[in-house]
Formats: sequence, structure tokens, C-alpha cells
Amino acid sequence: MTDQNRPQCGTGRMKASQLIRELQIQLISLLEDPEFAQSRRDRALQRKGGIEDAIIRHNWTVSEEILHRDASSASGTVSHRKISNFRNHISGYLEKNSTGNKGYDRYIAIVSEYLSLIVHQPLHPLAVRHLEYEPPADSDDRKYCCLKMRYIKDPNSLCRYCNCLPWPE
Repeated sequence: MTDQNRPQCGTGRMKASQLIRELQIQLISLLEDPEFAQSRRDRALQRKGGIEDAIIRHNWTVSEEILHRDASSASGTVSHRKISNFRNHISGYLEKNSTGNKGYDRYIAIVSEYLSLIVHQPLHPLAVRHLEYEPPADSDDRKYCCLKMRYIKDPNSLCRYCNCLPWPE
């Protein structure tokens, strides 16, 4: 975001509606690239099975939600510091864990930023979060991730931005 597009406010916060609109513009820009758009469609149509399919479908569903969301319906604000920290962190993460396609990496970053900072939803689909264990009895299983405790202290992990709870021991 350029300084001229950054909202001018003394609290150092951006309206959630403005952040959604920014993410929508970035996503639309990616989709206007025929190579990226085709890559996204190809990934959505491939059937490798298991976790990879679950993640691809999850990213597609969330990206469609971003594209079709009425940004003006969002309330609240997000601190500029949190936005900046997230973007720096995911850039570093994607440098180390790149898909090999810069457009697709950007797509993952947009989806992740929306999930983490706007809708406060888990970064991964349920199939990934319940990979190793069944959710605790009498819990809302959508809130738990079996991998969070393992990766939360990893400096490259995005777990610190995910709203999932670690599995109870």
C-alpha cells in the first residue's frame, strides 16, 4: 500500500472495510493475469487427493468470498502494525515455502490475510487441523488445530496469526 492510500488517522488503524477493498483489488488484479487465472482454475480442477485438495478448495472458497463480499458491510478496524507485521511475516514464510508461482504465492497471502485479520477464521481447513487427532470430546472441533503446539514457536510459522486453539494435552 502506498502512503497516499494509507488512511490518515491518529490511532494507526485501518477500517476493516478498507482492508477488504484493498484485498479485493489485489485479487482482481491477479485474476486479470490470464496465466494466473488459468493456474488457479487448473489447481482447483486437479484431484491429487487428501490434504492438498482440501487446501486448494479452501483457498478457492475463501477467495470467492473475498471477491463477492460487500466491503462496506465490515465493521471494526485493524492496526497498521498488525497488517504490516502479518505482511512481512507471510512474505518471509512464502520465500521459504514458495509454490514456485509468484502469483499463486500472492494469492495465498491475500487469502491468509483475509482469514487472519478480517474474519478471524483458521488459516487451514478442518482436514489439515485434524490430521493427527480427533478433536477433544465435548468441544467445538472447528476451533482446534493439532499442529499449533508443534509450530507456534517456529519463527517461520503463521500459527501466531491463526485463531485456532492448540490441542489440549
